[in-house]
Amino acid sequence: MAYVLVPLSLAAWFTTFLLWKQIRIALQARQWPAHPATVLDSNVTRQMARIGFVYTIRVRVEYNIGRPRTTTAALPSQFGTSRRGYAKRLFSFFLVGGKVPIYVDPANPDIAVLLPGVELRDWANFGLMLFTGAGALAAAIFI
Repeated sequence: MAYVLVPLSLAAWFTTFLLWKQIRIALQARQWPAHPATVLDSNVTRQMARIGFVYTIRVRVEYNIGRPRTTTAALPSQFGTSRRGYAKRLFSFFLVGGKVPIYVDPANPDIAVLLPGVELRDWANFGLMLFTGAGALAAAIFI
């Protein structure tokens, strides 16, 4: 049984680490300076999930800080949103050719965030992975 729980625990801890890295960047981005960016491409995907449909907006923008840079982001987060109205309003903000603010890390201009802050779903996924990793590790040790 432990031979199944240990890989599960490691996978959960690795996912927790990746989620924490994204959450930390999103929280720090609230203090970064905003710069103008041009929307090069944007689209909405709709996927079926247990809670209904999940909408994710992919936006590719170009910004210029010393040299032109491009970045692609999944909005409102990599997990999307189940709120259709919110997704429509968000998508209408990121129309191709439009100017939007982008928050750029002054120490590393290649790191940029379109929506600073963290969605509740990101916190929930982080907590779920943390709990799964700890639970699987505890089960592997005590079984």
